Amino acid sequence: SGEVIPLMASLATAVLAWSFVFGGTVATCFENIVFLFGIHAFDVGDQISLAGERYEVKRIRLLTTDLLMRDGSLWRVENKKLADMGTLFNYSTSQNHGVGFNIYVPVVDTTEDLVEAVRRDVAAYVDSRPNSLSNFSLTVRD
Repeated sequence: SGEVIPLMASLATAVLAWSFVFGGTVATCFENIVFLFGIHAFDVGDQISLAGERYEVKRIRLLTTDLLMRDGSLWRVENKKLADMGTLFNYSTSQNHGVGFNIYVPVVDTTEDLVEAVRRDVAAYVDSRPNSLSNFSLTVRD
């Protein structure tokens, strides 16, 4: 009985020391896992918007997620950091929505054949992705 108290005090001191060493790591791992399994905001292949930028989710790991940026670069970010970055929009799981963009080309260089070729290429692209795209419109103005 006399040796139990010093042993318990030594054990408590060791546990306290290890909690200072590994406390932050364990907390970060726990927060990442909660974000991944609890919130589950996206899946691989989803198109998301975060902090005003658009990304494609390439890979989801236990602690990090790989996001493909529009310029082709890959951004690996901690899941906890994703949770702290603000509102995350998942376009892949959203209802129908429109995406608009303008293409400016010189009128001198633009022929009706070129416009028709662009229309055919865009239609083929939309048709090849029926799960995420349904239709498009092309407006030509002088």
